[in-house]
Amino acid sequence: MSSERIFGLIRRVLRRAINTDTPNVQVQVESSADEPHSDVEVLESYGLTAHPPESVPEGIALFLNGQSDHGIVIGWLDKAHRPAGLKAGEVQLYSVHGQNALFDKDGQVTIDATQHGQRIFFDKEGQITLEATQHGQRIFFDKEGQATLEATKHGQRLVFNKDGEVEIVAKQGQKMLMDKLGQISLTDKAGSKFEMLASGSIVASPANTLFHINGYLTASYGGSSIGMGPNGDIALKAASGVVQTIGDAKATGDVVADSEGRAVSALAHEHEGVVRGGDRSLGPV
Repeated sequence: MSSERIFGLIRRVLRRAINTDTPNVQVQVESSADEPHSDVEVLESYGLTAHPPESVPEGIALFLNGQSDHGIVIGWLDKAHRPAGLKAGEVQLYSVHGQNALFDKDGQVTIDATQHGQRIFFDKEGQITLEATQHGQRIFFDKEGQATLEATKHGQRLVFNKDGEVEIVAKQGQKMLMDKLGQISLTDKAGSKFEMLASGSIVASPANTLFHINGYLTASYGGSSIGMGPNGDIALKAASGVVQTIGDAKATGDVVADSEGRAVSALAHEHEGVVRGGDRSLGPV
């Protein structure tokens, strides 16, 4: 085959127009000899088609039997947008608008819409990360079967863990946990906690006090406490030994005294006095 015939078979062409509305993409091109060619087909594989931008005008065309009216473009030469730096065996799909999909040498897949900051990453551990980096949102599905949703820009986080529990965390330190026992716990930055337990009890634990409901009510602060039992009893206990102070009158666990120091009543208290039945009456103390 003569060199002229070979030159006529393979030519570098410049695209002047393109039509992607036809069953096969068709272009109008000019060859290196400024010869125009109309309705030239573009060779495309099944499942993959493209409309090259104006910044990618050059292509390689074959002309069967060297005839100018039987041309077919077999590829476009992209010198403007092709990603550089691929490792051996890697594949990357890309567009002029910034989207790309990278199949890397570690078996991982990264899909990027870099212009708007979105990214999907399938790592070699079988984990998936979805990110809207421009706005700080992130969803992470890890290899333990957990899912984490984060608004990293503002510090909020929602976790569905491997035990079926749900945790909500705010940047300011508040946390809500719905655990595997069906319980709910709310905690604030200071460490105060409100719990709804599986037993039906409700426990409120401020950072420096205690409030407990479990068929009865218990509240405590600084070592002192008050309890209201299911039978209607009320029990008081003071860290100082003084249960209640009303004016100048003070009551302890054994004796109630009035403001002038006179005993009014006694409970399980041994003291000299007049015994009548099971009662004891005391004189002034």
